[in-house]
Amino acid sequence: QTKDIDAWAGHLKVDYRVIPKWTLFAEANIASGGSSATKTHTFDQLFAGNHWWYGQMDMQGWRNMKHIEAGLSYAPDKKLCVALQWHAFELYDAKDAWYGCAGSVNSRVGGTFVDATGSHGKDIGQEIDFNGTYQLNKDLQLQFGLATFQPGGFIKGFNGSDTVNQYWGYFGITAKY
Repeated sequence: QTKDIDAWAGHLKVDYRVIPKWTLFAEANIASGGSSATKTHTFDQLFAGNHWWYGQMDMQGWRNMKHIEAGLSYAPDKKLCVALQWHAFELYDAKDAWYGCAGSVNSRVGGTFVDATGSHGKDIGQEIDFNGTYQLNKDLQLQFGLATFQPGGFIKGFNGSDTVNQYWGYFGITAKY
């Protein structure tokens, strides 16, 4: 059976330069989720790669979600920029799935993160990121990042005592030629 699509999403970001070189920022994102007998309400993010918007760990996609972010960035010169970000994630519809950055349902041991009853609630969790870039020269840039994800009640409802915080880090080099 074909269903009509009635889905939407929204994004808002505010930056404020506190003093030279320091910027505070806040962001809010939302994407509809869920379905009825005749309509699909889950927003289709169309493209993967939400890495810069919903946390460096790529745990969250722009589907069935509410997201708030607060952060601070520091750029002492044109070569270096570092940022500290806090993210809070929640499901829009508790009876829909938790979707990852590629748009598919996140998987877990024994299945996926879908609770058709909604009994696990909406709290996905929080992520804290620290990342930066350093421009060595016009053709070479270094990037780094550290992050932690702290699962909320929705994830704990599936994993119980096996629920643990996740930690992640990376280092990269980008070369233009």
